[in-house]
Amino acid sequence: MAMKFKSGLLVGGLVVAAALTNPTKDEHARTLAEETLAPLSDGGRNSTLARIGSAFAQSFSDAVVDYHNYLVFSTTTRPESDEQLTIGCFRYVHVIKRE
Repeated sequence: MAMKFKSGLLVGGLVVAAALTNPTKDEHARTLAEETLAPLSDGGRNSTLARIGSAFAQSFSDAVVDYHNYLVFSTTTRPESDEQLTIGCFRYVHVIKRE
């Protein structure tokens, strides 16, 4: 009985932690802008072009991505299609790369 309680407490704690650290739409848009602009810049994420793009990401994120919040994780898709762009959990946003 004690093992089931500990396991339930652990799983419940992980669900609460995931819900509290779920990335926001702005974090998804910022990461997507940085990853998209990184090949065009010299120094990757710390370049001027990437910083400018991530600064503007918040202002145009409503038109560029649709945000889906599933409590413990979140995703973004293109507005016209169901093509998944990013997935995020525990404050980490992963950009899904398509060829």
